[in-house]
Amino acid sequence: MRAYHDDVGWLADLAGYAGLDREELRDLLGCFFADRAAAEIPDWAKDREDPAFEARRETLCRAHGWSASMPLCKLVHYELMARESYKVALHVEWLEALEILRAPGAPLQVLDYGCGVGSFGNLALSFDEVRCTLADMDPKLVHYLAWKHRDLPERLRVQRLEGDCALPPRAARVPVDSRSISGRYDAIALADVLEHTIDPFRILRQLLARIRPGGIVFVNYPKEIEGDWHTPEAFHLRRGCFLLLRLCARRVRPHTWRMRSHRWRRIVLRVARAANPALYRGAARFARAYFERHGRELAEIVRTRAHRELSLEDLLASVVEWPCGDVGGSGVD
Repeated sequence: MRAYHDDVGWLADLAGYAGLDREELRDLLGCFFADRAAAEIPDWAKDREDPAFEARRETLCRAHGWSASMPLCKLVHYELMARESYKVALHVEWLEALEILRAPGAPLQVLDYGCGVGSFGNLALSFDEVRCTLADMDPKLVHYLAWKHRDLPERLRVQRLEGDCALPPRAARVPVDSRSISGRYDAIALADVLEHTIDPFRILRQLLARIRPGGIVFVNYPKEIEGDWHTPEAFHLRRGCFLLLRLCARRVRPHTWRMRSHRWRRIVLRVARAANPALYRGAARFARAYFERHGRELAEIVRTRAHRELSLEDLLASVVEWPCGDVGGSGVD
């Protein structure tokens, strides 16, 4: 597992995708990620207190047209996040969970939902019998993943999740339509995903309907509210999500849940669907009140850390009456 986290092969992938040579990519890391990619940055970026550092960075940014907000920096950010130290324990548990399901000659269908650069899906492919779907909302990320895994058409597919684009374009808070996920899965990874959504209860119940009896769902669900990417709604609905998990599955590891019988799950999910509008209305009220109290502070965090301009009005406008993707339903939902 440590080998995965220490592997820097993704740098060559990213350089090839962006049309940069290795030295240019190292300069890019030095400009924007000197505190996170120390082993790969050039010598000039190792002392950020040196006045020469800022001058070199400004020169490179002017020459290449680089900025911290460009899509390429976002891809680097995703790749670095996938290898943060706390992920080691999560990745180990995920592989141990898949080991529970393995059977000789039996293919496993795995979904890495809200995948980022797909670390959970990529690790699952270490088992020969796994077929994997990587799903995310960001179209640039989806394009990068499709390019990166272009040599695995038989084992891996990349899917873009649909969202509601009518919301303020400056906000990261976009409702996700999980009905675009079809088929049945033996294992679904929801790692550091639900806290980014505005109705995690709806997404969770839609995905629980897609897991075969005896299959697993792997959930890591931080509870902090941060910027506009860890939402107040997700904080408010977190307890309800874990109640739904307990009713549909039994916990076998800290983040691993194994599904109960299909018939019992159908009943639970129907009740959960009926309760969802009232639960969401409570979460939306909580979000509006939270933004009214802390919205300017959150907007400043977004400007500082994500290099996006955001206002209190943007945040309040992003609290929708009802998220997309729940009319009609499908499967047991």
